[in-house]
Amino acid sequence: MKKISKNVFLVFLSVLTFAFGTIEVSSQNKSDEQRNIKRPPSLRVFDASKNYNSQNTSQLLQQEFKFSPQTSFQYVNQNQDPLGFTHDKYQQYYNGIKVEFSTFTLHSKSGVITSMTNSLADIKELNTTPALGANQAFNYAIAKVGATRYLWQNVQESELANYELPQGELIIFPVLENVTKENRLAYKFDIYASEPLYRADVYVDAITGEILLENKKIHHANVPASGNSLYNGNVSFTADNASGPYRLRQTADGNGIQTYDMNNGTNYNNASDITSGSTSFNHPTGVQAHFGAEQTHKYFLGKHNRNSYNNAGAIIRSYVSYSNNYVNAFWDGSRMTYGDGDGVNYGPLVSLDIVGHEITHGVTEYSANLVYSYQSGALNESFSDIFGESIENYASGSNDWLMGDQIGAGGSGGALRSMSNPNAYGDPDTYLGTNWYSGSGDNGGVHYNSGVQNFWFYLLTVGGSGTNDNGDSYTVTGIGMDKAAAIAYRNLSVYLSTNSQYSDARTGAIQAAIDLYGAGSAEEIATTNAWYAVGVGSAYGGGGGGGSYCASSSTNVNDEYISRVQLNTIDNSSGAQFYSDFTSVSTNLSEGQSYTITVTPTWTGTVYAEGYAVWIDYNDDKDFNDAGELVWSKAASTNTPNSGSFTVPSGTSGNSVRMRVSMKYNGIPTSCETFTYGEVEDYTVNLGSGGGGDTEAPTNPSNLSASNVTDTTVDLSWNASTDNVGVTGYEVFEGGSSLGTVTGTSANVTGLTAGTSYSFNVRAFDAAGNNSGLSNTVSVTTTGGGGGGSTVLHQGSFETGWDGWIDGGSDSYRYSGSRSYQGNYSIRLRDNTNSSTMTLGSFNVTSYNSIDIEFYFYSWSMETGEDFWVQFYDGSTWRTVASYASGTSFNNNSFYVATVNIPSTSYNFPSNAQFRFRCDASSNSDHIYIDQVTITGNTGTAFAGNSITAIGGVQGFGIGDSDAAFEGDMLLYPNPTTTFLNVRLLESIDNTTFKIVNTLGQEVMSGLLTQQPLNVGRLKSGIYIIEINDGEEIISQRFIKE
Repeated sequence: MKKISKNVFLVFLSVLTFAFGTIEVSSQNKSDEQRNIKRPPSLRVFDASKNYNSQNTSQLLQQEFKFSPQTSFQYVNQNQDPLGFTHDKYQQYYNGIKVEFSTFTLHSKSGVITSMTNSLADIKELNTTPALGANQAFNYAIAKVGATRYLWQNVQESELANYELPQGELIIFPVLENVTKENRLAYKFDIYASEPLYRADVYVDAITGEILLENKKIHHANVPASGNSLYNGNVSFTADNASGPYRLRQTADGNGIQTYDMNNGTNYNNASDITSGSTSFNHPTGVQAHFGAEQTHKYFLGKHNRNSYNNAGAIIRSYVSYSNNYVNAFWDGSRMTYGDGDGVNYGPLVSLDIVGHEITHGVTEYSANLVYSYQSGALNESFSDIFGESIENYASGSNDWLMGDQIGAGGSGGALRSMSNPNAYGDPDTYLGTNWYSGSGDNGGVHYNSGVQNFWFYLLTVGGSGTNDNGDSYTVTGIGMDKAAAIAYRNLSVYLSTNSQYSDARTGAIQAAIDLYGAGSAEEIATTNAWYAVGVGSAYGGGGGGGSYCASSSTNVNDEYISRVQLNTIDNSSGAQFYSDFTSVSTNLSEGQSYTITVTPTWTGTVYAEGYAVWIDYNDDKDFNDAGELVWSKAASTNTPNSGSFTVPSGTSGNSVRMRVSMKYNGIPTSCETFTYGEVEDYTVNLGSGGGGDTEAPTNPSNLSASNVTDTTVDLSWNASTDNVGVTGYEVFEGGSSLGTVTGTSANVTGLTAGTSYSFNVRAFDAAGNNSGLSNTVSVTTTGGGGGGSTVLHQGSFETGWDGWIDGGSDSYRYSGSRSYQGNYSIRLRDNTNSSTMTLGSFNVTSYNSIDIEFYFYSWSMETGEDFWVQFYDGSTWRTVASYASGTSFNNNSFYVATVNIPSTSYNFPSNAQFRFRCDASSNSDHIYIDQVTITGNTGTAFAGNSITAIGGVQGFGIGDSDAAFEGDMLLYPNPTTTFLNVRLLESIDNTTFKIVNTLGQEVMSGLLTQQPLNVGRLKSGIYIIEINDGEEIISQRFIKE
C-alpha cells in the first residue's frame, strides 16, 4: 500500500481564475457566490508528454487547474485493479469544509499518471458562516420529509440498521446539473423514515433553509402497481445450522449472506430466521432471495473481482415478505427488502434480475456514487439493470432482456422495462430522443431515461443495426455479455463520478474498452458505435466525416446547442445533437455574390459564451484546409443570433459541396476537432459558376384586402408580385410577426381572438432568397367577444420569489420540491391561523366584466372536510369566492388545476382589488401547495363558472371531473405555455395522434399522443391549434405559445 506522508495538501496560486471558465449570473440571482461553473469533462486522459507521476501530484493540479487559496484536498484511499492500474482518490475542501460530490481520482500505471477522473467545484468568495444552526436546518429537513415516524425513534431498529439520529454535517453544496446554479453552504442530513418508508440525504441551505436536494437512498424497483413470480426451479445454495435448525445464513461468500422473514411486518427487529429441519427448505420466497443474493456475490467476485457491494466483504442481508400487498423492492443503503406483491398482478419481488438490480445500487453507492437525479440518476438505474440482467444470465445460463418479467408472470403485471426495446415500455432508446423524459418527476426521469444506456449495453452485447431517433443509421458488432459487462463495470468503478452525465458515460466506457482490450480493438470500436447508435457522440472514426471528410463533433449538449442555421434558402431549426448530418438540406450559391449566414444558439439554462466558424469546401477536395474555405468565424460571446457575410469566390468546383457549421464553448472551433461543449452541423451547398446570380427582388404585392371576418378567422388576398426569374412564395405578417408562408395569393388566418384588432402585411420572395418590400397594410377587427377581450393581470410561478404575493407568516412558506406542479417552487399553506395566507394586490378592476383565477394545487395530509379558500377583496371586505374541501373537492397526494370566475354582476369591482388564498385546516401537518397562478380580467364574454380538474398521477381528467373540461373532451395546460403543453382527454384511446397547425393552417408538429407533455418550446411565439384524432373523431383547441 502506498504511504502518504501528509493527509492534507493545499494548493496556493496567485492567479484566481479557474481554468474551466466562469460566467456571471444575472443580477437578480447575485449572492455570495456569483458564478456558474461550466462543468469540465469528468475524464482527462494525459499523453506521455505531460510526464505526470505519482510523486508530483501537486504539479499536476497546478498545471491542470487554478484554484483559490482556500481550496485543499484530503487523501481518501487507494485501490489497485487486476490490470495493474492504481487509483488514488482525493476529497475537495474549501476553508476546511467538505465540498459534497467533489472528488478527483488519479489513475496511474507503473508510477505514471495516465488519466484523471474529477468532479471538482470552482469556489471563490463563498460565505462559509451559516445563518442557521444545525437544529434549525434539521427542522426544515423534517418539514420537507413530513413523515409520521422516523427510524431513530426506535432504538433497536436503528441499531439493527447501524443508523442514528442525524446531527447534520456542514458541507458546501456545489453547482449540480439540473439542481443548483451556484455553490451553496448547506447542512446534510441522512433522514430515515419508517412511516411512510423513506431514506435520503437531505441538503438544507445553511443561509436560507431552502431544501436543495433529496438524494434518495432507497432505490425502488419502480413497479407500476403490478407484479412478479419467483422460482428458478430447484436451486443449490449455502445455509448454516448453528447448533439448531438449518437457517438461510452462510459465510462462504464474503462475510456472509443472510436472509430473514419480515412475516408481513415492517419492524426489522421482529424479523425471523428462515429455518428448516433439513437441508431442503420449503420457503420459496426466502430461498429465491437467498439464492439471488448468493449468485449476485458470486457474479461480482468471479467476473469483476469485487467482494460484496462495498468490495470489502460486507454481509448481504435480505428481508422478504415486507408489509402487506407491498409491490416493491428496495435497497436502503445497508440491506435489501422485498415485498410479496399484491397477489393479483404481481408476486414476490425476488426474481434474479431484481435481486441483482437492487444489490447493484449498493455497488454504485460504493464506487461512482452517482447522484440519484436526472442523467446521473438514469445512469445509476441503468447500471442496476445491466448487472441485473448479467446476473440472471450468470445464474441461469440465459436472460431475456426484460427487467422483472418473472414477477408478473403469475398475474397481469408483466415486465418493468425492456433493454432490447426500451420504446416498448415508453422509455427512450436515443439520448434526447422521442421518449426522452425532460420533466422533474421520477427524480428527473431516472427510470425512464435509463433506457438509453440499457439499449447501448444490449447492442454492445448482441449487436444490431438500424436508425435512431436522430435519423442516424448505425451498425454495431456485438462482443458478448462478458466483455460488455467488463467495460460497463470498469466505467462504473473507475471512470465515473457523482454527477456524471451521458457524455461522461460514453467517454469512460471507451477508455475502459481501451484499458481492457487495447486502442483500436474491436471492443473499442463496438463500444463507440453502440454509443453512436443511442445518440451519444459520433461513430468510430465518425463525427461528420462522411465520405473522406474529417470528423468533428462535440461530446456534450446539456447546456447549449445550435438551434437554427439560415443561409439563402436554408432555414433549418433543430434540436440538441453532438453532430448533425443535414447534408440533405441544401441551397444554391453563385460565384461573385455575397451572402449572410446566421447561426442561432439555444442555452438550456445559463447563458455561456460561444465561438462560431463556418467552412465551405469550394474546390470539392473533401477538406476545409484551403485558403478562403473558412468563410466566417466569430470569437466567443453570448450574443444571439450571430451573423456574418461572405462572398463566393470565382473558380469554384461548381459542384455540390459540404458546408460545416460549428459552435464551441469559449473559443473559435477548428474544422476537424472533437470538443466538449457545443455542436457541429453539416449541410450541402450547390455552387454556381459566375454569371452574377439572381439578385433582383420580386415586386411588392399589392391590393392586400381582408374578407370573411369572423370571431376567430379572416381571409386575406392580394395581387401577385412579378420577378425576373419567378416568385417562389409569400410571407404573411401580423403586427410585424411572421405567421408563415404560402405559395398562392391568398391565406386563411385562424386562431384569432374575438373582438380584437389586427393588422396584416405580405411580402414576396424568390428561390435565390431575395425578398420584396411589404405590401399595403390591412387592418381588421374580429367579430364577437362582447366588444372586448382579456388582460392578464398577474402570473405567479414562484420560481424566483413570491412574485408579488405577501407572505402571511409562519404558516406560509415558499416551498421547493416535488409537490410543486411546475418547476421547483410553490407556496405551502398550513393550519388555519391568520398566517395561513398568501395575499396579492392591489389592482384596479373597475373596467372588467369578470375576473378568472386559474391555479394548480397539491394537498398533503388534509383530513376529510378540511378546506382552503380563494378570496377577493371588493374594496371594503374580503369575500370568499371559492372553497375546496378534502374528500369532496379533492383527495390528498394528487395535483389539481382549478379556475374561479368572479363576475362583476355578483361582486363590486373596485380600484384596489386584492386576492388571497387561505388554508382552513387544523394543524401544522395539513398542507396545501399553490402553484402557477394566473389572474385574468375580461371585458367581453369569458369563461363562466368554476372548475376543478384532477391531473396528477392519473390518465385522463381524473375521477369525477368529466364535466370540468374547458372545451369538449380535452384539457390543455398550462395555456399560455413557454415549453411544455400537457394534453388530457376524458377518454384515453390507444394510437391517438395529434397535429399542431399555425394560424395559416400549416402543420408545424405532429405525432402519437402519450401521457408525456408535448415539448413546444421550439415553436415561434404565437397562436396555434392542436388537433387530436382518435380514429373516429377530431377535436381541436387553441393554445398560445409565449
